[in-house]
Amino acid sequence: MKKQFILLSVAAIGVTLSTPAYSADTTSHVLAMQNEPQKKLNSEYMEKSTLSNADFIKNLVKEKGQDAVVSIWKLGEGSEYKSGVKLQDLEKALPENTQFVVINHKNSHENTVFIVNKNDEIINSQKEYDDLFKDRNFLLNTGKTVHTSFDIVSDLNLRYLLAAGGLRTGGIQRLNTSGVQINSQRIHFSTDINYFSEYITLEKYQQNDEKLIELIKQAGINAEEDSDEEKVKKWIIYVLNTFPYDSQADDSNKYADYLKASNIFSVTERQLAMCLGFSVTTARALNLMGIPAYQVQGQLGLNNRSSGAHATTRAYFGKKWHTIDTTSNWSSGENHQVYNDQNYSERIDRYNLLDVSQRGASSSASNPQGFMTINADFENWAKKQDTKTLLYLNSERALKNRIPHMISEELKQNLITRRQELVKALQTVADGTYDSSNEWRGQKAKNFLETLLKDTKNLPNEELDLEDYERYNDVLDSVYPYYGQLTADKALSQKLEPLNQQAKILRELEELKQNPNKLTQEELAKKTAELQAQKAKAEQSEADEVVEQQAEEAAQKAAQKEQEEKQAR
Repeated sequence: MKKQFILLSVAAIGVTLSTPAYSADTTSHVLAMQNEPQKKLNSEYMEKSTLSNADFIKNLVKEKGQDAVVSIWKLGEGSEYKSGVKLQDLEKALPENTQFVVINHKNSHENTVFIVNKNDEIINSQKEYDDLFKDRNFLLNTGKTVHTSFDIVSDLNLRYLLAAGGLRTGGIQRLNTSGVQINSQRIHFSTDINYFSEYITLEKYQQNDEKLIELIKQAGINAEEDSDEEKVKKWIIYVLNTFPYDSQADDSNKYADYLKASNIFSVTERQLAMCLGFSVTTARALNLMGIPAYQVQGQLGLNNRSSGAHATTRAYFGKKWHTIDTTSNWSSGENHQVYNDQNYSERIDRYNLLDVSQRGASSSASNPQGFMTINADFENWAKKQDTKTLLYLNSERALKNRIPHMISEELKQNLITRRQELVKALQTVADGTYDSSNEWRGQKAKNFLETLLKDTKNLPNEELDLEDYERYNDVLDSVYPYYGQLTADKALSQKLEPLNQQAKILRELEELKQNPNKLTQEELAKKTAELQAQKAKAEQSEADEVVEQQAEEAAQKAAQKEQEEKQAR
């Protein structure tokens, strides 16, 4: 259970949202961040004035006259700083450590002047913005505010990574006044919810990771030797049996109490938490153990004691993503259910899922199971990253660096070729001319073609692991039988037969590469050699077929030519 003033991680973009935990606006905002290209605002170029404030004002007086009145806007603040200021009083009206901003080579716009803090950054390109995130330690310890002349395109994957570690960057503030549009953002890394109103330092974050590593050891987990499933089981049992729910913070009317129970330090420093604290701690711990994980939020269902907002953890193990709920259901001093090997699985995959990467996604808290908002696009990306990438900060303390196995370019190209052949064959049927009794064939072919293209649209540009390969291969396998029902033409099957044989061999080779410990070194070498020999034989057979086909075509052409010459005589 959670209070309704929840900080939603589907929008781990630094924006604090209140109840409900999901709204249509949330989805559209996330999708906009994922899909929209950089958009130039009407403030095409801006820079800090190179003049002193006094000299800048002198130029304004020349332009507007001594008695002109202006308004002052300070970039990064949500409202006008001062209005009705005479130029002769302007310098005195400025706050300390600020300077003027020149926008589109103009000192003022509609009698408005703009100022910034002297240590703020003015940025005019997305590249400059992206470069700020490269120095992670600098950002964590200091931070800065940036103001841009373009519509910032945030890296959504980065936002989810930060949220998985209990971190966030400041929200984007958009200024539109006096014909000027400017975006501002505080670029710093702080706890997902401010911890005692302090920005987190790298040293504090590193110390917290050490405490998490100690908890992992106390849970009896060997990050190198235990399977992912075993690590998840031990962690769930340990957390649920060890750390109570902070019911006092839940009942308190003080927001500060809620914050203390809802961040990356809640479990490690206070030994009790609310759901945000439990879920982000679990995400960070699993990532340290080499299991891709991130925090998700949504609603408890009617089967629970409350249907309020809630947070859990998504984790990738056993070749799929799972939802893990490690929020304890007991308070200090209470008797509680003891979790063990037999019942820990009650806390896995107990919620429906709402994928915010899909347009039109919707759900309802009235669902008996409740729901969690996930992002399938992020999950597809995250499972292909190594552990150190997912940890983002202090990655050298990873207990196990999971390195995902991507399939060979040869196997991927085989898959693409088979897809192309099936597309061409379906297109041929769809474009064919039929009498009215056979018109349905063309329509059916178009329908299957649309399904195939839709379900495999990302294949050419996507880096594939074995799970991705199987997913795309299943799409081809599901469509191919229907093609056989539309036509008796055997050309496609003749083209696919050697490709399928090659794919089977390449697939086995990939399996051996990914799981070399299943065989002894001698068995592995022998099996690999056998598969390579089969592959070479299949390739030679295919080459022989091509030569044979070419020879047959040449013979047919020669016979046709001879026949034509006879007729000519």
